[in-house]
Amino acid sequence: MGLVYAQHFRTSSAGQDAPTASRNSSIASRSSGSSGSVFNSPRSSVSSATSCPHLFATNTFVPTRILRCKQCHNHICLTSLIISDNFTGSLGAAFFVSKVLNVKLSKTRDFKRMKTGRYEVKGISCKQCDSTLGWKYLYSEEDKEKYKEGRFVVERKLLEEVDI
Repeated sequence: MGLVYAQHFRTSSAGQDAPTASRNSSIASRSSGSSGSVFNSPRSSVSSATSCPHLFATNTFVPTRILRCKQCHNHICLTSLIISDNFTGSLGAAFFVSKVLNVKLSKTRDFKRMKTGRYEVKGISCKQCDSTLGWKYLYSEEDKEKYKEGRFVVERKLLEEVDI
């Protein structure tokens, strides 16, 4: 089992531009429709797209960085895979991420009581140096917390962020 390097998981920005372009053109085509349409109003979504840049994706490239293990410098996650940086782990601040690489799951399942409810989790550790990095959510008892299932929490204190 070889190590995976984070550069292999880069996402291209070309795939993101196509849906935006088709979405913009579909809005423009609808705005030229019937006179009773809400799209013909002076406050249409076509005119607001230029005044509200956050509504549509821009073509600016945000550089992705790598989160790696502080012990052995093994690549663990790309910063583009961070869902939230407002999580709390066992050691303090943590990242909530969609995917990790070069980690192994513990064999035992644990039940943890946290601020937001009770969860079934498995610990994750670095594949190279075996240091504990966080956990993976397997099951949530709360319906509003189901979005966490299958995702990971990694401790900030155990990682370092570097450029690609």
